[in-house]
Amino acid sequence: MDYDGTYDYSKIEACNCDGGIKIESLFPNPSHGEINILITSTEEGPLNLKIYDAIGKLVLDDVVNLHQGTNLINNFIQAENGKYYISASTGNGKHYDYSVIVIK
Repeated sequence: MDYDGTYDYSKIEACNCDGGIKIESLFPNPSHGEINILITSTEEGPLNLKIYDAIGKLVLDDVVNLHQGTNLINNFIQAENGKYYISASTGNGKHYDYSVIVIK
């Protein structure tokens, strides 16, 4: 409300104020090995994607190219049943961690 008693509403929009990437969704979870990662990015460039098993063994080491906007990354975890940890990092040092359960 303004000093003169009038008011106005503005459109509300979500924003990612620090930039970088945001994992919007990781599906299916639990998975039969195939995973899809939906990422929104304000940056373009390489994304280092690493997947580890529950004891820290590296199962997958991949680099994918992101473009600004929405990115869908499809990968396959060729491993036994269990919980896996996904680590994603950008070239500018930003780091993101997620987990997925594999049931075959």
